[in-house]
Amino acid sequence: MKRGRQATSVVAGFTLLELVIVILIIGILASYAAPRLLSTSKLTVAMAADMVAADIRAVQAAAMNLGSPKTVEFTAQAGSYIAQGLVPESRTLPPGVTAGVSATIVFSPLGEPDGQSSLYFSSGGDVVSLTVEPITGKVTIQPQ
Repeated sequence: MKRGRQATSVVAGFTLLELVIVILIIGILASYAAPRLLSTSKLTVAMAADMVAADIRAVQAAAMNLGSPKTVEFTAQAGSYIAQGLVPESRTLPPGVTAGVSATIVFSPLGEPDGQSSLYFSSGGDVVSLTVEPITGKVTIQPQ
């Protein structure tokens, strides 16, 4: 009598139901996370505040280097500002970002601002405040 081998095969894998459930869970997570990941307004307004802070510091340095007063002028709800002493003087904020208040910061030839100034920048509901300290002209950025 001849003995034959019985072929035993083990099929490993996922059932269709398991795959559908996993895809459904991934879809739910993606629909929750995608708007948060794709929202750039917070990044845009932070970038604008950093750009303005750098320009304010540059105008302060220009006032000290040239020995004459220099100003930075902001107009409320405008997407641009004037930075006297920089080239070009007219600066543009990133698209969608606006200044919340009108303000003029004047730096003396010693680099001292004319007082404390607070500015606000907004984009898509996100707001960042920028403060210029009196005497030192230190610029601080604070998310709201």
